[in-house]
Amino acid sequence: MKNALNYGSLFGVRAVLWHQGETDADVNVNPVYKATSAADYQTKLQAIIAKSRTDFGQPNLTWYISKASFSKSGPINATVRSGQGNVATGAPNLGGADTDYVTGSAGPTTGVTGADRYRVDTTHFYEGPGQIKGLTWLANKWFSTIGSLSNPVAASWVPQMTYSLNAGWRTLTVFGNAVQHSWSKIGINSPPEPGGNGNIFTTQDK
Repeated sequence: MKNALNYGSLFGVRAVLWHQGETDADVNVNPVYKATSAADYQTKLQAIIAKSRTDFGQPNLTWYISKASFSKSGPINATVRSGQGNVATGAPNLGGADTDYVTGSAGPTTGVTGADRYRVDTTHFYEGPGQIKGLTWLANKWFSTIGSLSNPVAASWVPQMTYSLNAGWRTLTVFGNAVQHSWSKIGINSPPEPGGNGNIFTTQDK
């Protein structure tokens, strides 16, 4: 989550969309790895939300919490749904899409089986070969729930960087008031290079 929000500093963030609950509803998953009650789910998710806001430096970062409790091992799970609903009590913790039901929060569910279905394995949504296109349906339900969003967190400054080459050594220097530097040859979510924790990084790698 912290790594994902690093991109928010560069591009801005409108909200975090939370879609999780299948594992907690799966009777075959070790209890160590899932919530034991609606209150337990609520407490753990609230801790994640609080940590994300602290790490991102945005105490009012909007979260949308979906209702998602289908798993391959069972039907809709009321305990998980209650925990999710108990977190979405109002801004900045808002209710997201109810992905357990086709329309609204009642009636036919998305757990239908057969050739024409929403979920490829009764858990994960997919674009099937039939008339039902699960991923498209999921995107549309989310959009109908949250619309264009409001109160986005604007992108922050983009650091300025210089590059120099001398006798095969490449030196990268970044300027700005960053509180932390991390250099990686692969990507923003990859482990940093040894010694890559200052604003100047020198390497012979291309």
